[in-house]
Amino acid sequence: MEILYSLGVSHAVFGFALLLAKKPSHISNTILGIWIFLLGIVLCGKLIPVPVVSFFRPGIFPIFICFGPFLYLYIKSLTVEKYRFSRRELIHFLPFLIIAIHRSFGDPVSFDWGGGYDFRNQEQIVNFVYYCITTISISLYTLITFKMINKHKSNLQNIYSYESSRYTLNWVRTISVMFLLIFTLSFIAGAFHSILPDISTPFRHQSFGSVFFIIMASFFGLNQPVILIQESGPKALQIVERAEEVRKYLRSGLSKEEKANIQDKILDHLEKKKSYLNPEYNINMLSEELTVSRHHVTQVINSNLNKNFYTLIKEMRVNEVVNRLHNPAFSNYTILAIAFDSGFNSKSAFNRAFKQTTGKTPSEYKSLLSAGKIRS
Repeated sequence: MEILYSLGVSHAVFGFALLLAKKPSHISNTILGIWIFLLGIVLCGKLIPVPVVSFFRPGIFPIFICFGPFLYLYIKSLTVEKYRFSRRELIHFLPFLIIAIHRSFGDPVSFDWGGGYDFRNQEQIVNFVYYCITTISISLYTLITFKMINKHKSNLQNIYSYESSRYTLNWVRTISVMFLLIFTLSFIAGAFHSILPDISTPFRHQSFGSVFFIIMASFFGLNQPVILIQESGPKALQIVERAEEVRKYLRSGLSKEEKANIQDKILDHLEKKKSYLNPEYNINMLSEELTVSRHHVTQVINSNLNKNFYTLIKEMRVNEVVNRLHNPAFSNYTILAIAFDSGFNSKSAFNRAFKQTTGKTPSEYKSLLSAGKIRS
């Protein structure tokens, strides 16, 4: 047991240090680093020979109630553009503060119980209530962040022209659910240990969830890129210099003529420059190339073309593949080679996009083309 806890503490320390030193620096790294470090403190409490409450009244359990707020802030920092932590968000940590103060002025009982809760003991009843509040808090914040992640995944299609698991944040959802499951099982085991001691004993240690989360969050967090790309460089400066021109659009919205003009610029640019051949093409690149506000580019694609940026570029890439399949100059190329050269970054994404756009799989389309059933 001590070896496992020591492993968790070492990962927490190194994870904290590496996240704070990670480049490019981003507030999400700081939030995750502090979060991991606090869970490491929980594990430190498990390694010392005496209960923490014997020399520090609040104990370390209140740290668990910070799990939900840190989960929420981490997701928000990754999915809200130009996110800045505000003092108002400290309200999320109010339950932690209340419990810590309440335990400071009472006679707290350690959560390292040996035989489950004794509901004849007032202090253990209070501990039970703390556990209920913490479990509910983690559950609610997990649900809230699930909604944020789902909304974020929809928004990604207005930013990127490709699919990537690095941007979907599915890893956060998975390890958060695992932590919640372990923590809840520990809570239930504590409540029913006196009734079902043999069954509940393996689930009594809520710190297993901390070890699991620290190791997984350190690994995935260090590999998590900044999701919401920012304008940068000289082309971005051109957009800034056009601020006066586009400000009126932000106030009143684009007129039909303005939308039509931007739509023509988008389609004409993509057809002539074929920027979509870049597998990592994104909305900022298109905005900078057109020197048109990203807000307006997105608005026109959504309203005039009735699709998102991802779908627009996907369809153009599929059309590029189709044109090359019809071109004798590409007869010696495999379909997959043509797909990659047309901007797709994976076989599965290409096959899915091709079927959605043409109604046929790539191999079916090529067979029909070879049989003369599709006109060249």
